[in-house]
Parts: sequence; C-alpha cells; structure tokens
Amino acid sequence: MKVVIVAKTRMGRGACIGGITFGGKSVRLIAPDAQFNEQFNQEYEVGDVWDVEYTADPAIIPPHVENIIVHNRKKLPPIDNIEAFIEKQMPPECGGVDCPKAKLGGHASRRTANVSSGHAASPPSAR
Repeated sequence: MKVVIVAKTRMGRGACIGGITFGGKSVRLIAPDAQFNEQFNQEYEVGDVWDVEYTADPAIIPPHVENIIVHNRKKLPPIDNIEAFIEKQMPPECGGVDCPKAKLGGHASRRTANVSSGHAASPPSAR
C-alpha cells in the first residue's frame, strides 16, 4: 500500500508517523520493534512516499484506530504536489460555527478552547 507521510511527532527518541494512503485512508505507522527500538520510525520524513506491507494492529485503542504495523517498506519517488494530493484524498470540509452544517438548528454558540485549562471559554469581547 502506498502512503504519503503527512505528520511526524516525537515520542521519546522515536517518532509517531501519520500518513494518507493513495486510497484516501488515514494511517498511523507503527514499527514492529517500537517497544525495543528507542529510535523507531526515525527514517520517515513528512512528504516521503512509501510502499508498505503491513498488518492491522491487534491492540486498537481509540483514538488511534488507524494504526497499522509496518513489516516491510520501500521508499518511493516523491509526488509532485503534496498539497494537491492531500486535498484530493481528503477534501476540506466546512467547519466552525459559521458553517451552515454547524448551525445545529440555530443552537450553536461561539466558543473557543482555553488551551491552558482545557476548558471551553467564551471569546474575548470586541474592543
């Protein structure tokens, strides 16, 4: 299965890798040796294209239901336009309280996240 790497975040000395398949599915690449290899998944970079052989993760724990365990992989040539690829495979959708889909019968309210506390808060007043 061909995968374009779209995210790489640090997990200790290893990395959490997010990708989009050429079929439009989100995947999270799990190294089979992640429990023993301190630097797992460091070979992947955002924008890379890989052909992977994988199995489904038998220990799926939400929110990571997209986990696949990669057993073999081969790096492929890059694609020309990663932005166009992402938009084609996962088209953006309208979101937020200003979107007609989000009106919820007129019951939606404007709220923003208070990142420091994790609670929702009303937006600051206009000056």
